[in-house]
Amino acid sequence: MNGSVEGGEGEQGEGGESDEDPVLKLTIMPQAENKVYDGKPMDLHYFINKNILEEGETIQVFADDSKVNVGHYESTAIIKILDKNGNDITSKYSGRIHAEIYEYEILPREITITTGSAQKAFDGEPLTCDEFSITGNLAENDKVVFKGSSITNIGTCSNMPQFNEFMIWNQLTQSSSTSNYIITWEYGTLKVTKWDTSDTKRRLWKSLKSKNGFIVLGYLF
Repeated sequence: MNGSVEGGEGEQGEGGESDEDPVLKLTIMPQAENKVYDGKPMDLHYFINKNILEEGETIQVFADDSKVNVGHYESTAIIKILDKNGNDITSKYSGRIHAEIYEYEILPREITITTGSAQKAFDGEPLTCDEFSITGNLAENDKVVFKGSSITNIGTCSNMPQFNEFMIWNQLTQSSSTSNYIITWEYGTLKVTKWDTSDTKRRLWKSLKSKNGFIVLGYLF
């Protein structure tokens, strides 16, 4: 929460007391002790406890809204003091601004990702499945980037994400936000079975009569 109050404002909201009496005391509090990651900063609120700046001076408070990822933080803010003409006179009160700050935590978001399953008869081509579903909600502007496993020969495998082919991508910051999640995986199965020679849809060599009486070899699909 940013704002302006008649009376003044000054430096980084982590400052302590000096030998002189503070002219400004304020408390900067987070909205809660913690919250689950949602891609947005914690709301911070400030309260002026003491304000004995000169007449016409104005306080501006700019809460630190850069902390959006999982972690432990302090409720800091930038404080400025302006004179009646709007000039920055913060240095005039250097060391005489005291801010009480609090710690807060952004917790990881929990989701479950279930990958798809697929099956086919052996045809020499790889079997893949990039389908997946999510239980739980992604944070705003986050999207899952996923490429599943691959199997060519007869057998089965779990449809796990391929190396470096999975992340949760934040479209606003254009960076990975995977570390902000606790992910439970439920893997589907990829299965390649033996070639079914009785399946007429398979490629079988057949003798076909042409109109001219010639024998032509071709694929029957």
